[in-house]
Amino acid sequence: MNELKPNPKAIKVRRRVGRGTGSGLGKTCGRGVKGQKSRSGVSIPAWFEGGQNPLHRRVPKRGFINIFGVENTVITIPSLAAYLVKNKDKKINECNPETLAALGYNVNKQSSIKLLNGKINKDTKTDLSVFKGIKFNGVIFSASVKELLTKSGAIIEDIKDSERNGKFKKKQAN
Repeated sequence: MNELKPNPKAIKVRRRVGRGTGSGLGKTCGRGVKGQKSRSGVSIPAWFEGGQNPLHRRVPKRGFINIFGVENTVITIPSLAAYLVKNKDKKINECNPETLAALGYNVNKQSSIKLLNGKINKDTKTDLSVFKGIKFNGVIFSASVKELLTKSGAIIEDIKDSERNGKFKKKQAN
């Protein structure tokens, strides 16, 4: 045990400052002359520009953020059909946010799911028969998707506006 020692260059020796001018780091110890950074205890934020009007205040404001806006997780019919074909060993008879999350679909729990048409045409050869007998609830549809799903034999339950808006409800005037 007394012969153990670290690998060469494994331990870097701390540079000793303030040991005279001959050491190369004497007097000011490599901090330059005067100023806030030469003193101890300095903590300047990364965005500080030395008293100049900072960038986030110089740039004009654009647009606004709607605090009551609800973002939808958008899923297209071709991608959902491909996902159901890929996971056909897991028999699905209901399609809602929970079952899509269980399938491994990246679903945001705070947002609602919106099904869109995507690019369904004869070239993509999307098999819509995978939707036959599947009950859709808790999902928002575009009109064309609703028509496609009913033609393919899917069962559609409309969600109410209160469920769609989630916890954000419009204020009533007194």
